Amino acid sequence: VLIIYRLPGLDPDFVMAEKGGNRGRVPLSYLEII
Repeated sequence: VLIIYRLPGLDPDFVMAEKGGNRGRVPLSYLEII
């Protein structure tokens, strides 16, 4: 399960993604690929 959410004040080109306890910033262009 991949959880994607935005954080206020974060770069609009990035979202936060969380999968299996791993969390990190992911560029939107990467998400459009998958």
